[in-house]
Amino acid sequence: SANLHSYQTTAYDEQKFVVKFDSSAIYQTINPANQGDVNKLFGFADNNSEHLQFSARFGWNWTAEGLALFAYTYNNSIRSIQKLGNISIGTENNCSIKVAGDAYIFTLNGNSVSMPRASTTPKGAGYKLYPFFGGDEYAPRDIHIWIKEL
Repeated sequence: SANLHSYQTTAYDEQKFVVKFDSSAIYQTINPANQGDVNKLFGFADNNSEHLQFSARFGWNWTAEGLALFAYTYNNSIRSIQKLGNISIGTENNCSIKVAGDAYIFTLNGNSVSMPRASTTPKGAGYKLYPFFGGDEYAPRDIHIWIKEL
């Protein structure tokens, strides 16, 4: 389980950030079955719990369809993933996760998707979650992701 003291603690009404990827985000997995796996981008653990129990974050991957961002949550250790849309290499993208009672509102460049939230804390109470590649495979190279929290 996570050592909460080594993470930056959070109490979010809304986590807002800008993200940009460069061409290092274009990758091919060794096992083609892993290409669709969703990598972790940015978000937060919730409910004052370990993030594999309760959390909300953006995910991303590169497939034949291009670079996509996803809503990626854990509620009572059950993972849910929903595609938010495709983005372009080299562009800045506005992202946010709003804590709204029993829902998370994920917004990508003005388009919003609601995901269930089982956490009972009034705010997103936990710690920040940073980029992580995988899955089943390590990143094939250094991948450069620019994130500016707002």
